[in-house]
Amino acid sequence: MNPFNYDKLVSLKEFCGREDELKKVANIVKGKNNVLMYGDRRYGKTSLIKKTFSLLPTDIFSVYIDLYDIVDEMDFAQSLYNAVIDAMPFSLEDKFLKFGDIFKRLNGVSLTPTKSFEGVSLKPDIRGRDFDELLESAFEGLTRLCEKNKYSHVVLALDEFQQIKEITNIKIDAKLRKIAQRNPNVCFIFSGSKRNMLRALVSSQNSPFYGMTTPIVVKGINSPDIQTYCEKKLDARFVNNSFTYLYDEVRGQTRLLLQLCYRLYSDQINHITMNDAEHVLSGLIEDYDDEFRERFMRFPNGQKKVFKGIVLSKGNKLFSNKVLKGINASKQSLNQAVSALEKQDEITKTGEGCYQINDVLFQLWLSR
Repeated sequence: MNPFNYDKLVSLKEFCGREDELKKVANIVKGKNNVLMYGDRRYGKTSLIKKTFSLLPTDIFSVYIDLYDIVDEMDFAQSLYNAVIDAMPFSLEDKFLKFGDIFKRLNGVSLTPTKSFEGVSLKPDIRGRDFDELLESAFEGLTRLCEKNKYSHVVLALDEFQQIKEITNIKIDAKLRKIAQRNPNVCFIFSGSKRNMLRALVSSQNSPFYGMTTPIVVKGINSPDIQTYCEKKLDARFVNNSFTYLYDEVRGQTRLLLQLCYRLYSDQINHITMNDAEHVLSGLIEDYDDEFRERFMRFPNGQKKVFKGIVLSKGNKLFSNKVLKGINASKQSLNQAVSALEKQDEITKTGEGCYQINDVLFQLWLSR
């Protein structure tokens, strides 16, 4: 069986590297302080959060909440309650029995089949309650839970936190700030992949949490650590800087490196040369050709020129006369298209006149 599973969350046992990040995040939340964690998708933010939770002292109650698919404030409330219940250190029967004592304002809880229909889970009944009441009840319940189980405090990881920006009728971040100010025993990890949106929500001067978070940027796992991990799984060796080539080409993105190693394992090569590395990367890019062609065609012409300009300039001096001439664009029109793509989180500014395309594989496809 191929040991590289690149489409699922890595198990705690399989977690690789990131010793510095683990130590930093753990120390911050141990001190009841907030973390702003951002990085591109597929770099392992969720795995980093869950590994950190596994290393925290047992007197800290940790809750992971995935906000990826929420569409309104009631979805947020439901996700919050579901995650808290999942994290409660009790049997399913005890959770059912103790629910009313912990969350006193709700109608109750029901047993529902899991998505896989292999078991059951608890689902709180939030009907007939407004959002403010639900939020108050949730944090009152967390306080009771901590008091009864002698937890020092709670850390809530809100993954893909930028999704709340789509909820325009209510300011969830402002309401969470009020709760954080009133309750010194709650801290947050705000995590997300759309860094521009996440920064606007948490780091801009007019945001409720401005000055109340410590930023941590999640980049690629250190090259020697992930190379050692991959070579052990492959039972093979990368030679002549072939791993460094792959690492640099995919910007150290964990999922893509595992995807490439999945292919290399299938080929059963003992010594992976530069030719092998180039071949497997070309094959991966080729597999996405139809998808990326269709995707590229959906962008307006001005935005297509931005992508071409980033490739032509290799991410540097996008607005130089050479690049503008090469893509037949004016500085004004290109600047407008750049702003639009930044808002869509398709590209990120890395320096003055320097940009990168956030989807690593899409940029590699464009380059070829």
